[in-house]
Amino acid sequence: MFYWLRSMRGSDEVTAALFVFCAFTVSVILVYIISFAPLRVQNIIGAVMIVAQLVLIGPAEQHRQKLSGRAHSHARTFFTFARNRMQDTRFLAACTVGVATLSFVDGFLRGYPDGLPIAFTPPTRLAYVVITLVVCAFMLILVVRRRERVMTIVYLVVMVSLASISLVLFGAFDQQWEIGASVVNTLNILICAYCFYVIIAFTRFGDRDPYVYAMVGWIVCFGSRSIARMLLLYFYPLTGNDLFINSLLSALILFSALVVLIQFISAEQGEYSLDIERNEAEKAEAIAQAQHDIELSNEALEQAQQQLLESARRAADQHSADLEAAYEALMLARAQRCIKCTEGCSPTAPVIQADVPEVVETPQAESEISNLPTSLSDSMRQNVRQMGEHFLLSDREMDVLTLYALGHTQKKVAEELHITPATAHTHIKRIYGKCGMHSRQEILEYLEAYSE
Repeated sequence: MFYWLRSMRGSDEVTAALFVFCAFTVSVILVYIISFAPLRVQNIIGAVMIVAQLVLIGPAEQHRQKLSGRAHSHARTFFTFARNRMQDTRFLAACTVGVATLSFVDGFLRGYPDGLPIAFTPPTRLAYVVITLVVCAFMLILVVRRRERVMTIVYLVVMVSLASISLVLFGAFDQQWEIGASVVNTLNILICAYCFYVIIAFTRFGDRDPYVYAMVGWIVCFGSRSIARMLLLYFYPLTGNDLFINSLLSALILFSALVVLIQFISAEQGEYSLDIERNEAEKAEAIAQAQHDIELSNEALEQAQQQLLESARRAADQHSADLEAAYEALMLARAQRCIKCTEGCSPTAPVIQADVPEVVETPQAESEISNLPTSLSDSMRQNVRQMGEHFLLSDREMDVLTLYALGHTQKKVAEELHITPATAHTHIKRIYGKCGMHSRQEILEYLEAYSE
């Protein structure tokens, strides 16, 4: 038995409860079936089962390592408390006292009222099996579905309730002790199951060897029950008072319930306080982390702003440098253009009139053109060249001005220079604008005056 309990080391709450209750369920069914066989057959079957356990030790050892990796996904700890509570000496002492007291009560009830064994009848034997199976199935369902406080407060309430019900049945059915004994045997199964469950729990979380916890649990559970049977067997003839026995059992049941429940409530309150402190610490840590993240974000934002300002400043400096380079290039081009100017000419362009007249070929202008000379003298051509340099006319504009001064129409100028009439018209408008003149006649008068 100790080996199988030790092999459950590393299991979780649900697995341990399933192991314990399923084992006792199978045990109750087998014992009930074997009870109908002769005594010799019962002994043979018991021996075979003992040998079968030795045979199954090998396969069980191979699969024991897989137990820790198959923990139930919703299981907490064995008593829904933290591990440090499991190692608390006071909690261990409370469990020991509670189990010992209930086992002591169970010993009294199994030998009620005089300490002698109670003989079962077939109906009461069947009732014991049915009650045990129903209670074990009920506890299994609670463990699997709820998994909180089932193996602590709920389990203790169930055991105390069974003990109280058995006392009521003993008092209600006088001289028919087997009726109450059927409930007492169910209580005995639950006490043994709880003892094994506690052994597995402390085997997992305790610091001592698993066999130490197994031996202590075994001695407390079965030793207390045996002592109660012996005391009842020897002291009942001295008293012969059933009422005293009932009162004593009631007081022991109440005492065991108070001891364990108070300790469970204290442990639960302590765990709740630890949870509150843990949550407050986590919240404080989260707030500190959030503040740190905000500070880092602010620093990153300031760095980004500085980088943006630096980029804008560099872009502005680059733009200013580009403008300065363009201005210097323009001044250099103007200076190179002014190299051809005469000593008396100024490279400064005249002030352009606000309104530049539209150059339109009219019949009057054509009559004026017909009166113009058909050719320019060399001096006039030189004057046109100087006039163009004076007013900063381009080479193309000088060519247009020369042909225009000869009296050619805009169409003729375009044909001579192989350009479109619109382009010729545009050049003439620019010449008027740069020179500040309004007609062909003014240009000719300017050339004549310039030559004088």
